[in-house]
Amino acid sequence: MLFIMLIAMSFALVSCMNDKYEKMTKAEFAGLLDEELFDACGVWSWKYHFKTNPAGYYKVDDVLRNFIAIYSVDAQVLNGGFNQFYYNGYGDYGIDYAKAFEAAEMYEVAKIIKEAEEIYQAIEHTLPKMGSSTIEEISKSYENNPLNYFSSKYAERQEESKRLILNYIKKNIGSFGD
Repeated sequence: MLFIMLIAMSFALVSCMNDKYEKMTKAEFAGLLDEELFDACGVWSWKYHFKTNPAGYYKVDDVLRNFIAIYSVDAQVLNGGFNQFYYNGYGDYGIDYAKAFEAAEMYEVAKIIKEAEEIYQAIEHTLPKMGSSTIEEISKSYENNPLNYFSSKYAERQEESKRLILNYIKKNIGSFGD
C-alpha cells in the first residue's frame, strides 16, 4: 500500500495538470505526438489503474507494470537522483526496476540501475530514513554520496531513454487507453 501512495506522489503534479488523459481511448493514445505520449501514459496509468483500484499495480499486464516502474524511476531520479528514489522508499518493494528497463530494451539504463542498487545496498545503513529525518540530514546525505554518480549517468542517457521508452509505448500502444 505504501508503494501505491509513493506512486501517487510521483504522478500527483502531472495528474492534476492533465485530467484530459484520464479516460482517453486507445485510438486517442495512438494519435498523440511523441512530446505528449510519455506523460499522457503516466497520467492515464495512475488515474485509470490506481484511482479506481488501489492494488492496480499488481493487477495490470506486464507492459503497464514495466511502464509504471520506468515512469516512477524517471520521475524520482530526474528530480532528486537515486538518493531521492531510495529515500522515498522505491527500493523497498521487491520490484525489479532493471527488468522493466530491459523489457523496454533500455539495457544501458538497466545496468545503471543495477549498479546503483548494489551501491545502495552497501550504504543503505548510512542514509536517512523517510519520516525520521530532518531536512538537514536529507540534504547532507547528498554530500559525497556514491549514488550521485549513477544519478548523473542516468540523466546523461535521458534523450536516448525517452526515445526507447516511446518506442516501447508505441510497440505496446494497445495497453494504453480505454
